[in-house]
Amino acid sequence: MTNIFIFTYGTLMEGGRNYEKYLRGIVFSTKKAYVLGELYHLVNKGYPGFIQKNNKKVYGEIHEILDNKKLLAVLAELESCNNEDDSFNEYIRRKLEVFTLDDKFFGKLPVYVYNPSSILSKNDIRIEIPSGDWKKYITKYATDTRIYGWDDI
Repeated sequence: MTNIFIFTYGTLMEGGRNYEKYLRGIVFSTKKAYVLGELYHLVNKGYPGFIQKNNKKVYGEIHEILDNKKLLAVLAELESCNNEDDSFNEYIRRKLEVFTLDDKFFGKLPVYVYNPSSILSKNDIRIEIPSGDWKKYITKYATDTRIYGWDDI
């Protein structure tokens, strides 16, 4: 089996609740990185949504993991990204250009892109995160970061 790389920007980042549940122990390496777009905090859901719009930096992490079709299917389920009809998908997995923090192109990696036109998203309350960094946003504004997985912040 070979290794693959995925880009995460929310609860799948190192230390986040879904990282602990799905990725802990299977990540070979992690690197800070960014994609271009806009980032929102979904207030009613407690996690972020990345939209391919504009050219702002949205920060996250590149995780190197063992190529695992079962894990990718589990992540697709987690991200509500498993229907053929996108109107039922909260997120859509796309291969996007990812850059390291020193602005070097890393590659085109799978990224879960928020789908605001999905029926699962129609009542979402979105707050734009101008810094593009959800982890910093949550640390600053959440009253209890333990619900996001970062109980040591």
